[in-house]
Amino acid sequence: KLRLTMKQIYEMAEDEGIALRHINFKRLAMPVKKMTTEKRPLTPEEEDAIFEADIPDMEKAFVYTLYYTGMRREEALALLPSDFDFVNMRVSVNKTVVFDDNDPVLNEGMAKTKYSIRKIPLPDAAASFLKEYCSSCEGFMFQQTRKGGLMSKTSYNKFWRRIRAVLVPLAPSADTLTAYTFRHNYATMLYYSDIKPKMAAKLMGHKDTTMILRIYAHLDEEREMADVKLNKVFSK
Repeated sequence: KLRLTMKQIYEMAEDEGIALRHINFKRLAMPVKKMTTEKRPLTPEEEDAIFEADIPDMEKAFVYTLYYTGMRREEALALLPSDFDFVNMRVSVNKTVVFDDNDPVLNEGMAKTKYSIRKIPLPDAAASFLKEYCSSCEGFMFQQTRKGGLMSKTSYNKFWRRIRAVLVPLAPSADTLTAYTFRHNYATMLYYSDIKPKMAAKLMGHKDTTMILRIYAHLDEEREMADVKLNKVFSK
């Protein structure tokens, strides 16, 4: 389509008497399509690996936070133990850590948008480990292991590679895991929990339901296809 459009523009220009250098449109190279990261939930093998792998405490706390709350990476990196309320089983999101080149920058009282400042329910399954981990923390929950303080971008990349390295032997596809995979997985879990789109958007920190409805529509389609296939199998 790009090639055809360019050819038409070229021919129209020639008809208008505009002198152009000759172009061989058959040999015109098209732009290479950039690969994008697939938005996907965790596979069953990856989910099992999270609970079966021998993950160091800080890495495990980070993975559990992403898995059970669906918060963004920059939100999780800014967490303090005081953000966890184990009485009311809530975790507060009210600040972020972003990277200025390699340096971490803490934005206190700020999130991606005003809608991102929120309280997320903390499931009972996460409480025991995270409560114990929080009690052992001084300062931020996720720090540079040698220097302390907030992680730099380089430190975070190494930190995430360590997490994947532990999970890959149990689930080879974990080699492609990102923090966003856990966020997409959380949205998927909200869908299967029959959480309404408006509440799901609030828990995810979205301004409106646009993104949630896209995910829900896709999952509706997958569920419908499964129903159709099952009916075909059992009707034989």
